[in-house]
Amino acid sequence: MAVLLFVSAGGMGLIFPSFAALATNAVEASEQGATAGSIGAAQGLGVVIGPLAATLIYGIEPRLPYLMAAVLLLRVALWPGPRQR
Repeated sequence: MAVLLFVSAGGMGLIFPSFAALATNAVEASEQGATAGSIGAAQGLGVVIGPLAATLIYGIEPRLPYLMAAVLLLRVALWPGPRQR
């Protein structure tokens, strides 16, 4: 379990800064501070709310959190990319 947590934490450590950089580079310079703050707040909120919500949903039906995660990941994978000009 400790090895898996190490891998998970390492992955998050690599992804979170990259995601914040991509988001702040996608907006105007005057909006970068607010964007970085919003990204940080959303990540923190997700780390707190996600396990609590999954635990409550697991109490209803043990397979449901996994199915919901699969549906959300599928929606992200099928999200349309930026349009070419």
